[in-house]
Amino acid sequence: MIRSYVVLVLILIIGFKDCDGAQGSPSVRATLSSSLIVEGEKSLLTVSLNDLQTIGWPTSPVVTPLTLNQERQAHIQQNGQIQEVFQYTVSSFKSGTFRIAPFEVATSQGVFRSQPLTLKVFPADSLRVNGLRLENQTVPYLSALFLENLTPFQGESQHVEAKLYLPRGQPNFLTMKYPMMAELEKAGLAAWRFDGARDPTGIFTQEGILFNVFTYQSSVAPIQTGELSLGPGKASPVIQRRIQSRGRFQIKEESLDLKFPSIKLTARPLPKPEPEGFNGAVGNYTISALPLTKEFELGDTITVDIEIKGTGNLAQIQGPILVDPKDEWKQYEISKITQGEERRETEGTVKFTQVIRPNLKVENLPPYRFVYFNPLLEKYETAQSLTHPLTINGSLASLTPPDESATLSFIALSNQPLQHFSKEEGLRIWKWQLIPLTAILVILAIRLMHHLRARSLNKLPKTEFNKELSALEKLTHDQATFYRAASNFVVRWRGDHQFDEIHEARDLYSFRPDQESKSILPSEKNKVIDLLKKLSPVFIFGVFFSLQTNIGFAQVDEITAHRSEILHQMATNPCPEHYYNLAVCEQTLGNSGQAVLAAYRFQLHGGNPTQFLEQTPGLRSLKHSGIKNSLTALTISTYQQILVASLWLLVILLLLRTFYAARSPKWFSATLSTLTISGFIFGSSGWALYPKDVSYKPLEDLSVVTEAIPLRAQPYDGAQIIRDNMIGSLCYQESEAGDWLYLEFPGEMKGWLPRKSIRSILE
Repeated sequence: MIRSYVVLVLILIIGFKDCDGAQGSPSVRATLSSSLIVEGEKSLLTVSLNDLQTIGWPTSPVVTPLTLNQERQAHIQQNGQIQEVFQYTVSSFKSGTFRIAPFEVATSQGVFRSQPLTLKVFPADSLRVNGLRLENQTVPYLSALFLENLTPFQGESQHVEAKLYLPRGQPNFLTMKYPMMAELEKAGLAAWRFDGARDPTGIFTQEGILFNVFTYQSSVAPIQTGELSLGPGKASPVIQRRIQSRGRFQIKEESLDLKFPSIKLTARPLPKPEPEGFNGAVGNYTISALPLTKEFELGDTITVDIEIKGTGNLAQIQGPILVDPKDEWKQYEISKITQGEERRETEGTVKFTQVIRPNLKVENLPPYRFVYFNPLLEKYETAQSLTHPLTINGSLASLTPPDESATLSFIALSNQPLQHFSKEEGLRIWKWQLIPLTAILVILAIRLMHHLRARSLNKLPKTEFNKELSALEKLTHDQATFYRAASNFVVRWRGDHQFDEIHEARDLYSFRPDQESKSILPSEKNKVIDLLKKLSPVFIFGVFFSLQTNIGFAQVDEITAHRSEILHQMATNPCPEHYYNLAVCEQTLGNSGQAVLAAYRFQLHGGNPTQFLEQTPGLRSLKHSGIKNSLTALTISTYQQILVASLWLLVILLLLRTFYAARSPKWFSATLSTLTISGFIFGSSGWALYPKDVSYKPLEDLSVVTEAIPLRAQPYDGAQIIRDNMIGSLCYQESEAGDWLYLEFPGEMKGWLPRKSIRSILE
């Protein structure tokens, strides 16, 4: 009946693979293509069955005064799962907010119900009538902005839809080719980008004209109180329309500027006083916490996964608090798992993880507490997770706490000199490859005589470089799209500071909401392309030539004098213990970042600063169990060398069997075959399964955050904060952009920090 909905349903079904029902458990899910419509508009309602089969249509709920019509049914098999989809259209000729009760589906496994839905219907006069001048005629279209609530509280996130109503009847039939993004002015509001879909979300009829409805969805939240506004704005989609030329009908594509109106709202302040533990969460939430290990030894750490589910400002939620009034637990920093695209959703789940350690034997993991403001009830509420029983074995060794009034706890110096570390030293462990290489060369020299020719091992990937540059030249999109691609090109080919202006332009057009992105001029594009041509393509070889290697305290002036004396001794007669003593001084002076750096340098030279590091902040090594912990008895470079050795043996074995099969003893070939197979299995499996966490990288490859600075999602001040304070954290540099470094931290957390806040452990 509505043919254009077929493609939309396929997109919706593919999108369902990430939901709970698509993870292998039978479920029923109902969705609305648009939950904010006007009187008379028909929106698509889809009921999806995952791993369930039914004979007839689901039992429809009573939806009066809404109108619910069956459209079509489809069966789709995806990723080994059977999905049965039922499509309806829902509409109303009465404005208001309506609740659609769950659909019931009778199956051989029992009766399953979907979640309820909410549909808000606005008066038809909410639409603004606009006109497009096309081919000497005016083509009408409608537009609107819809918000769920015009009097939200400050920080209250809500769903918003910017909608376009394009004619779908003769003589003007406009279809969407590329929706692009809608750009809306935001006064006092924070909003994620407005993305549109190519396929219509509904149909609407006004004054005899039939319209297809296209929706740009996002979420907004007031960042201040008082009178605020969203819009006006526009979208510039690529539209297809049918035109008549020389007696024939043709399809013409063009980019049209379609306008959205503005909408006013009033943001209310949150009531005072704010309760203890409130960190700006506005909505309605529940919390659950689960320890990954429930039986362990006293003194071991455990990891707790925390989930906060609900509706509200999910992107702004900060971590909950472990209820520990008796200080029975040592708590490390809590980490938030990045939401990614979920930031535009107002309903979902936010996940956290935290490493904790009991200071004594306890019977249960205490609950986590999360304080939020409920805008429906207009009051603060507290959600609390359940407790979990724990089994703690063993006893904790007696540790004497440091006496803050006593002198600094330095350790005695030794005569052991400092080790010398260098990236080039990694080559030494690969020198053994000269032996199999020599053997192969001898074999080939005997067999091939003078037929060996020198070949270059290092070829610049000119073809790949020119191909990527050519693709960049063909980009004809707006400034934001072009500069984003150009910036990625610079990072890909390791551009230096002379390309910073490209990163700055990318930041200007892509990340600043007040900066309008326009079509890029040919002269501007050619200037950037000419600059990019100065880059030298570099190809990095991997496996075989890897460089991997394995205060009531002492007075401040007195401690400063100690530190100066230690630095003087390190300059004249250095030894590893100087680093530990330096770490003690820095920690006492409150320089946590420098203290952690010195402690890791002590560890790099063979010391054990574990007990000292437990008293400092930052993300550090997470204890793993099982096969990962066993694998780390050897370094990853050891597995790499074993794998390379097996490949050398394979080459030698093949050459011997090819050239000297008749003269080679069977026991010798069998021994080489066994060593080759064993080495390949052991080396490749160890390398593949080795923990990817940066905690297991060699210390000489890592750095430490030495300043109390937030980790950001993008390389500029003001970007979204992933985590507030990273001081003392281990990190591994992956890439750079100007004065910013892209870093990976323990727990696979990644983000950007300024270069000046990072110090390498390797001096």
